[in-house]
Amino acid sequence: MNWYAVVIVTHVVLTTSGYVGLIATNAWLLALCRKGDGTSVSTGVHAWRAMARVFGPLLGLGVLAGFVVAIIMGVPLTAGWLVATYALIVLALVGQGAMMVPWQRRAEAALAAGGSLSTRPIAGTLMLFCVAYVGILWLMILRP
Repeated sequence: MNWYAVVIVTHVVLTTSGYVGLIATNAWLLALCRKGDGTSVSTGVHAWRAMARVFGPLLGLGVLAGFVVAIIMGVPLTAGWLVATYALIVLALVGQGAMMVPWQRRAEAALAAGGSLSTRPIAGTLMLFCVAYVGILWLMILRP
């Protein structure tokens, strides 16, 4: 097997593993949101954060391998579709964390005080980012 094939397989396996893990974790948490139980969703967001610490780095390593693939293929790292893809990945990961982590903190405080809270913000965030992750995959597959 030549180096080019190894790099492509590495890119595909790492990137796909990261995406599948992130999307599956989002889908699982979205299923928890259907109950509307703040306690289980808050616990689920905690688990989501732990899983993001596994799947996020896998995706990051896949992205780095993608840079190597682009260089080997002679694709400029400044190609519009490539820049858009990596910008969307960063925006999706940072955006989701920026929305969910503060919600979890508010949820833990409200639940500790005996209150309740809506899980709608989390459900909306999850739906939006599941679509975003799938969109990023399609952009990479259908690149110009």
